[in-house]
Amino acid sequence: MATIHFRDDTEPEEYERIFVAENGWVAVSGDETPPVMYPPDRIEKLEGSEDIFYDTVVLTDEFGTKRRDEQGRVVQVPELVSRMVYELEID
Repeated sequence: MATIHFRDDTEPEEYERIFVAENGWVAVSGDETPPVMYPPDRIEKLEGSEDIFYDTVVLTDEFGTKRRDEQGRVVQVPELVSRMVYELEID
């Protein structure tokens, strides 16, 4: 479960899943409730651990080259090789 706290006097609400769009809009859904969207200026904070999802995640991968330093130890120098953006579409 995840909880939305609002900026106005509205009581916090719990939902099964919360989706946060890149523009700040928050979409919520539950097993027995229809999906609802809230604008970013209405949200104070979100609480939850595993039930909050973001629509864009940036993942990076590294690989390295190996060489020997002056003492003969093998040194690996990491280099960034790719940057992948994953988008979750919210309908």
